[in-house]
Amino acid sequence: MSGETKGIGATDKVGALLAAAGAALVVGFFLAWADLGAWGSISGFDLARENGWANHLLALAPLCGAGLIAYGFTDARRARSLGVLTGVIVLGWTAYQAGKDIATGLRWGGWIAVAGAAGLVASGAAKQRGLALVSGAIAAIAFFLPWYSDASGFDIARGGGIDELTLRLAPVWLSLGGAVLGAIGGLGEMRGSRIAALSGLLVVAGIMWPYVALVNLVFGLGAYLTLGGAAAALGIGLATKRA
Repeated sequence: MSGETKGIGATDKVGALLAAAGAALVVGFFLAWADLGAWGSISGFDLARENGWANHLLALAPLCGAGLIAYGFTDARRARSLGVLTGVIVLGWTAYQAGKDIATGLRWGGWIAVAGAAGLVASGAAKQRGLALVSGAIAAIAFFLPWYSDASGFDIARGGGIDELTLRLAPVWLSLGGAVLGAIGGLGEMRGSRIAALSGLLVVAGIMWPYVALVNLVFGLGAYLTLGGAAAALGIGLATKRA
């Protein structure tokens, strides 16, 4: 009897957590997603009313959130499944939009760096140290070629001599660090797909960081609540699905 009571209590707790994540999605939808300072702000609700099916689909976020609230207090099992689906939809849409924006703005030097990163990951899968050396060298050279507009990764990492930008864009150096790590792995005895994958991910992280830093400047509370709620719903759903 006590074991059954304990199980019910755990289920209630999971449902309450998922309901809280759903509430974050609903509330966040009506708060500022982009805060433009003196130019005002734009909420998820504002964007969803714009023309185009892609904008209208943003309404799925609060709808999923409402479903999480309802199921969270009535059916924790369904709430878990909906939590996973919600995370995939919201975070997947965000990743798609970010990837599209980065691909549109990335110059030829950035694409060479991406190719180097792909080569580093492939070198781990194929256990080819020579490929890791070549790919690391390519990614390192690409760090000094145009990434966005006429600015190279090196230019961006230095922040154009502006102290505030230099601090904010410092993670761009991860790209060069990953390239060097991959090249060293190719020269030395460092083996394994994990090191190669880490090197490739560091290169990609450095390439993506200027976009992340720019978006962070205009992100409002609503955007953070929406993404945080979706991430929490996904994590809770996956972590407790077999419970």
